[in-house]
Amino acid sequence: MKKTIILVLCSTVVAGTAMADEAARRKASYDDAFTPRTTDCNNATALAGGLYTVADGETWFFSYTGNGLGLDLQTCSDLTDFDTDMSIIDNCTDLNELYYRDGASGCGWATYLECDEFLFEDGVDYIIAIYPYNLGTGGTFELTIGDPCDPPAGPPANDNMMDAEMVTVGTCVDGSTDGATQDNFPPLFQHACYTGFYSATSTGNAPDVWYSFMSDGGCYSVSLCGSDYDTSLALFDATGAPLASDDDECSLQSEIVSYSAGCWLPAGMIYVAVDGYSSNTGDFTLCIDACTPSDANDLPVAFELGQAFPNPFNPSTTIEFSMNETASASLKVFNMAGQEVATLIDGTVERGENSVVFDASGLTSGVYFYSLEANGLSQTRKMVLLK
Repeated sequence: MKKTIILVLCSTVVAGTAMADEAARRKASYDDAFTPRTTDCNNATALAGGLYTVADGETWFFSYTGNGLGLDLQTCSDLTDFDTDMSIIDNCTDLNELYYRDGASGCGWATYLECDEFLFEDGVDYIIAIYPYNLGTGGTFELTIGDPCDPPAGPPANDNMMDAEMVTVGTCVDGSTDGATQDNFPPLFQHACYTGFYSATSTGNAPDVWYSFMSDGGCYSVSLCGSDYDTSLALFDATGAPLASDDDECSLQSEIVSYSAGCWLPAGMIYVAVDGYSSNTGDFTLCIDACTPSDANDLPVAFELGQAFPNPFNPSTTIEFSMNETASASLKVFNMAGQEVATLIDGTVERGENSVVFDASGLTSGVYFYSLEANGLSQTRKMVLLK
């Protein structure tokens, strides 16, 4: 995974001047072909090889009309002097990303596209965007384009969620994301059941294939451990709502054990998206099995705000709530006008069941609301003070 930001030049320092002379000759030949930076997607430059430059935060947009074939292009060159990334999008309005490739470490983090990786459909207009991977960088890149070539093989039969391959709990299946397309998912890392460093699934920029299994509700293990490339996993319920995601639980492979992620899978059909970190693809083995929590600490705990008791109350009441993980949390009380009248908790709260006593001796009778917030989650309930 590319987790450390390092700027590496594609050129290798060697003895002699032959390579340097060749680079200087190519650069000189491009000087007259330099055009102003194309940072407006709607005025994209027609795709052509050459030397281009972008400033910090800028993107160079190229237009290309498909011909039913694949395309070989790359920025790997001794003239490329910054970490380049590439995206293929279908229009400039919603910027729907069809393909993404970050830089390759073998060539100073320059980006590339191989013939068998993306099919440019005949007569369809595309935008190819090349831009810096890191904020605060920019520079020159040399774009080299090969001849159109044989298109990639068709996507796998389980390329889409609706075509998910059914897996029996307690078994393993072999699969591959080679030739798969990618889906644009919600930000999975924002929900409570995210584990791992980062989820490529969350960005929608990785090719994925789909599986499904029937859950009776409870603890399940979904694992790609032992696969031969850097993988990511995401689980969804039958409505498409995200349940859990992971990308590096076992070395560079993914594994979700539902209770350790703080989640108890619901009963019903569970959908599994298998993809790779960034644009990685490859072969994998997916294993799905039921599991048993190892101890009481592994039992699932929901993020939940309970009803104050007693309610109505005078002058105090007890508010119970549960945290699905140890985290910074706040529990505040508001009046009918939305004004904060009390802060009961503002700090780190342990995972599990918790309670706090609210003393309203200094407040007047009326309806009050109390709200619990933690890790982007929130719940609010009502209570009545009667004096």
